[in-house]
Amino acid sequence: MVCRDCSQDDAGTTAMSVHFIPDLDKRLRSPKACSTSDNAQITELIDRAGTELTACQTEIASLHSRIAALTRKYDMMRLRIEKARSLLAPVRKIPNEILVEIFMLLVDARPSFDPPEFVKVCKRWYWLALSNPRLWSISPLYIIRRDEQTLNQVKQWLRLSRTIPLHITIQSDTTAWMSRTSDHEQILQELFAHSTRWKSLCINETIPTGSLVSYLDANQLSTLEYLHIDDPYAPPAGAFSSLWSSCPNVHDLTVVRVPSEALNAFPWNQIKRLAVNQESLTRTFREFSNLGAPDPG
Repeated sequence: MVCRDCSQDDAGTTAMSVHFIPDLDKRLRSPKACSTSDNAQITELIDRAGTELTACQTEIASLHSRIAALTRKYDMMRLRIEKARSLLAPVRKIPNEILVEIFMLLVDARPSFDPPEFVKVCKRWYWLALSNPRLWSISPLYIIRRDEQTLNQVKQWLRLSRTIPLHITIQSDTTAWMSRTSDHEQILQELFAHSTRWKSLCINETIPTGSLVSYLDANQLSTLEYLHIDDPYAPPAGAFSSLWSSCPNVHDLTVVRVPSEALNAFPWNQIKRLAVNQESLTRTFREFSNLGAPDPG
C-alpha cells in the first residue's frame, strides 16, 4: 500500500519518519515537557498516523478476503482436476472379472464385518461387490469379540454370501468368551445355522473348543474340507469325537497347538494334507502308526 501523502510504502522507515515524530524515543527519554506548539504538532501527527492505521487495517481485511476467495477457488479447481483425471484412470478399464479377483485379495484380510472400503469408491464397485457372493464367503476374524460388530452385520454378511461355501474363522480370547453376552450367543447361533455351507474352519487360540462343539449336531459339517486348530485349551479326545463325526470329509488339517490327549481322536486315516508347527510336530506324528522308514536316497 502506498502513502497517500508522500507516495512511499507505508512499511518503509522513511514514510514513518515523515508521518510521525522522528525523534520520538529521544523525546520520551527527555525530562522536559512538550511545549504547546509541540503538543499541537504531535496531536496532528497522531491523527494522521491513525488515519493511515485505519487504511492499513482496511487493506489487510481486503487482502484476507481475497486470499480466502482464492483459496476456495484453488481447492475447488484442484478437486475438479482430480475428478477429471479419474476419468482417465486405467483402473476404469479393468474388466469386472479381474476386479472381483482383486477384491477377493482385499476381503481375505478384512478384520471386521464392516463393509470393505472399496465398496465406497463408486457405484460400479459397490454393485459389483454386492452382486458377487464370493466376496462375502470369507468370515472376518474375532467374530465373538466385543467391538462394533453387530448381529445385524453378521446376518447381512451371511445374506450376501447367498448359498456358496463359506470359509469361517473363529477367534477370541478367554475373557471375551467367559463374559460373552446374548449378542455373542446369537452371533454363534446365526453362524452355526449356516454350518452346512462351511468349507473351511479356522479355530484360533484361547477359545473353549468344547463349548463350540456343543453347537454342532451330527453331519452338520458334511461339506467341511479344511480345518485349522490352534487351541491349547482344546477338550480331551472324548469331547472331540462328536466334532470329527460331524465332519467326515475333512482331508486338509493344520495343527498348531492342541493338547496331546486331544490328538488321539483325530481322524488320521482320512487326512490327505497335514500342516503342523515345530512344537506339535513330534506329538502329531506319533499318531501315525503306519508310517514306515523313509526310502534310502
